[in-house]
Amino acid sequence: MKSAAKGAESVGSEVEYFDLYKIDMRGCMICSICKKKNKESFKCYWKDDLSLIIEKILNADTLLIGSQIFFN
Repeated sequence: MKSAAKGAESVGSEVEYFDLYKIDMRGCMICSICKKKNKESFKCYWKDDLSLIIEKILNADTLLIGSQIFFN
């Protein structure tokens, strides 16, 4: 992913790289606040480092996601 980020930057793209192992992330608490009717945007009530990343994803033109693949 770092190589992909460097490649995108080399052609003038604005890039932000996030390592999810290094952020404070609690996960869903199943409170359903984000699903209430008459709410303008579906945002998580509980703020952690992932909240900022989700905002950036929703405003991004492109999203690249990388994941490890393990073999037996």
